[in-house]
Amino acid sequence: MKESVLVTKILKELRTYKNSFAYKNVTATGYSVVGIPDITACINGQFIGIEVKVKTNKATKVQLVIGSQIIDAKGLFWVVRSMKELKENLDNIHAEKKPKELENEDSDEFRLDIDNFEEFEEFEDKEEG
Repeated sequence: MKESVLVTKILKELRTYKNSFAYKNVTATGYSVVGIPDITACINGQFIGIEVKVKTNKATKVQLVIGSQIIDAKGLFWVVRSMKELKENLDNIHAEKKPKELENEDSDEFRLDIDNFEEFEEFEDKEEG
């Protein structure tokens, strides 16, 4: 399985949990930071950085340094190679699934669209005034 396929499966799975937020970090842009985990998630207020690897691929030294910084900041950092491993990690933090009827409620992939930030700009203007 390709890493990109596993990332998509992980995102879909994370969104089936209560009190969860997850998105894929964009890579290879002028604004990205080297070593940032593939997925940023928050479940029940717990920050989780997830680096996704397949086959014999290993996390790079810089990815492990970032992971260590996340752990030092009281977050979690996981290197995940399979859905089974993801689910074991989620079980270890006692994450709860949404009821079946709500499982797909927020399952659309999170997309950041810079052209649609008017709402936030209005909010910022009110705060300044």
